[in-house]
Amino acid sequence: MKIRILSLLLAAAALLTGCDSELDKRTTLSFIGDSIIARWDLQDSFSSLITYNLGQSGAGISYIESYAGRLGGRNIVVMTGTNDNTLMAAPDSRRAYAERYVAALEATGAAHIYLYEVLPRGFHNDRPGTNDDIRAFNAEVRRLVDGRSDIDYIDVYSLFLGDDAKIYSEYYNDGLHLSPQGYEVLTSRLFRFL
Repeated sequence: MKIRILSLLLAAAALLTGCDSELDKRTTLSFIGDSIIARWDLQDSFSSLITYNLGQSGAGISYIESYAGRLGGRNIVVMTGTNDNTLMAAPDSRRAYAERYVAALEATGAAHIYLYEVLPRGFHNDRPGTNDDIRAFNAEVRRLVDGRSDIDYIDVYSLFLGDDAKIYSEYYNDGLHLSPQGYEVLTSRLFRFL
């Protein structure tokens, strides 16, 4: 309870004074991405931190690009890509999309980026091979950001997919959007990097 009150006081002070203290930087995260971010109960998952939810249902790469220069100095958590899964289908477009994706992240001006892999899916109208394409896209992105000190790449894809190449249904509500158990996996994984 004391931590939550301290977090709220820090957020209020930062808003009122424009404060950008080291404490504020370590305790504040802005989450940006698609519906998986938008539906995340951040206050419940990260009660000891100050969080801002910038998620938008249906968002893709253009949404991240719209934040160019708008997240300067912030620590951000990003998960998007599932709505652009057709851009991952062919190797050439996948590579170009991965480069565009990383460029969009860089353009935000964020001080540090916690980047989740795109999750596997089992939605009713997914085309065959969708998860293979997502896995290959994740590998492209990882190659582009590997070794960077300003981006932590959070590997979660394999945690959501069984040995039979099917998603763990208990982590999803509908094969695309996450259940509370799915969010618990994401939360615990992010805390390893904080």
